[in-house]
Amino acid sequence: MRAYLAEFLSDPLVVELPRLLWLPILYGIVLRKRPAQSAEKYQLVWTPEGSPLAVHTSRQTTLLASHMEKHAGESVDVRYAMRYGQPSILSVFREMDDPLIVPLYPQYSRSTTETVCRLLPQGTRTVRDFHDHAGYIGALATSVRRHWEANGRADKLLMSFHGLPQRAVDRGDPYRSNASRPLRCSRAASAWSRASTSSRSSRASERRNGCSPIPSRR
Repeated sequence: MRAYLAEFLSDPLVVELPRLLWLPILYGIVLRKRPAQSAEKYQLVWTPEGSPLAVHTSRQTTLLASHMEKHAGESVDVRYAMRYGQPSILSVFREMDDPLIVPLYPQYSRSTTETVCRLLPQGTRTVRDFHDHAGYIGALATSVRRHWEANGRADKLLMSFHGLPQRAVDRGDPYRSNASRPLRCSRAASAWSRASTSSRSSRASERRNGCSPIPSRR
C-alpha cells in the first residue's frame, strides 16, 4: 500500500505542487499515516478474488478479446496494465508489438490520461478520450435503463464525477467540460426524458458539436 501511494502521490501531474514543498510532506507525514487508513477502507470492498479493480479489469479484458474475435473475425491480443502498481504499463507494453493504448479514463485530464501518455515512447498510438463516443454513451444509457427496469424510475438521475482543482481548470484542463458531455449525449440517445442532474466540482462549459468518433494520438 505504501509503495502504491508513494508512486501515485509523487506523480507531478497528480499533485501539482513544487517538489521541494510536496515531497517532504508526502514522505514525512502522508506516507506515515495514509497507508494504514487506506488499507482499512480497502478491506471493506476487498473480494475473495482480490482487488475489485483488478478483478473487474481482468474480466473486462477477457470479454473485450472475445467480443473482438466474434465481431471482427480475428483474434486480438488484449491486455491490461495499471498506471500505478502491477502489472505496470511499461512491462506490458514491452511484451506487445505496436499496441494501441486505451487509457480507461473517458474524459481526458492531465492528472489521469496525460500521466499514461508521458510514460509511453514517442509515436505510440494512444486514444486520448472517449467521453462523447456513441458506444460509450450507449453503454451508459443501457446501464441506466437496466437499473430503472429492475428498480423503478426515479424523478432525477444524478451523475457524479471526480473533482478537479480550480487551478487545473484555469490552466486549461478539459476534464470539467468533457464531464458534461455524457449527460447531454445520453439525453440525445433517449436514455431518459425526465430531469437529470450532473454533479461536478464546478459548472462545465458548453460545447455545441455532436458526439464524435474516438480520436487517436500519434
